[in-house]
Amino acid sequence: MEAHRRAGAAWLERSAGLVSADWSRLVVCAGAQQGLALAFGAVARWGETVLCEASTFYGVKALAEHMGYGLKGLPLDAQGLRPDALDEAAATGAYKVLMVQPTLQNPTGRIMSAGRRAQIVAVARKHDLMIIEDDIYAVYAPGAPPAFALLAPERTLHVSGVSKSLAPGLRTGFLITPPGEVLERVLRAVRALAYAPPGFGALIATQWIEDGTADAIVAESVAELTARVALARAILGAAMETPMSASAPHVWLPMSELEAERLAGRALRGGVEVTPPSAPVVAPGLTTGVRLSLGATPDRQTLERGLRIVAAAVADVDERSRAVI
Repeated sequence: MEAHRRAGAAWLERSAGLVSADWSRLVVCAGAQQGLALAFGAVARWGETVLCEASTFYGVKALAEHMGYGLKGLPLDAQGLRPDALDEAAATGAYKVLMVQPTLQNPTGRIMSAGRRAQIVAVARKHDLMIIEDDIYAVYAPGAPPAFALLAPERTLHVSGVSKSLAPGLRTGFLITPPGEVLERVLRAVRALAYAPPGFGALIATQWIEDGTADAIVAESVAELTARVALARAILGAAMETPMSASAPHVWLPMSELEAERLAGRALRGGVEVTPPSAPVVAPGLTTGVRLSLGATPDRQTLERGLRIVAAAVADVDERSRAVI
C-alpha cells in the first residue's frame, strides 16, 4: 500500500539519514532478508559470483548458497572494505555486483568513513558495479556518513527493515532500488513469489512510525545498548576492538581462526554460546575473530556474567558450569 511505502521512506529518513528516500522506489518486503534476496535476484544471475567483505552477515552466505551464487570475500581494514582490493577484483571483469555493509558491519562492527565510501563509489562507477547495501544497523549509529543510496543512487539497492530495531518478530523490510528496470525486476519477483508482502506487519510498522512508538522503542534500545557496550568495554578491555558506535549491537574480538574456535569452545563449556567463528567467514584467513551479540541476553546482569566467562576464555581459562545464557 502507498501508505506503508510512504511510512517506510519517512522512517529511513528519520532513522538512517536517507534524506532523499523516494517512496515510489521503495518495495515493502517480508523482512530485510527477503529484501536481500530480491536485490540479489534483480542484479545477479544464477552461477555468478558476488563481491563482498571477507567476513559477512551469515544470512548473505545462506542466501548465496540457496540461490546459486558464489561469494568472493575481499580484505577489510579498520574502516571496512578496502577500495584497492575492490578495484583489483573488479578490474578482472568477472564481477557485476558488490554486497556491502558500510555501517556497523556484521561481524566486525566497523563503520566506513565518508572518504572511504566515496572511494568505494568511485571504484563501482569505474567498473560499472551494482551495489547491494545492507543498512539494517544504521539506527544504532547516529551521525554515520551518508549511505551509498545517497552517494550512488543510480546503482545502489538499499536494504533495511525494522526487526533489528523495533521488534524481532516484526518481519517488515524495505528495499529501495535505482529507478527504471531494476525496480520492475524486483516487482516482478515479488508478484511471482508472494504476489504481495504480508500486510499486517507493514500495518503495525506504519502505525508505530506515524504515532511515535517507533522512535520511543529505538530511543530505549539505544540507551540500553549504550550501557551494554560500556559494560563490555569494562570487562573485555583490549581483547575487544573499540566499537565505532557507543550503541553498537555487537562487538568484535579479532583473533586467528584457531584461537576463535578455541575461545568459542571454552566459553561454551562455561555456559556461554557465542556466534560460531566460522559462520561469517567467506575468505578464510583474512578477517577472523569472535562476534559477541550484546542484545541476546534478557538483562545486564546476565550479560555481565556471560562477558566475564568470555573474558576468562580469552585468558585461556575454562569456566565450567558458571552460567547458562
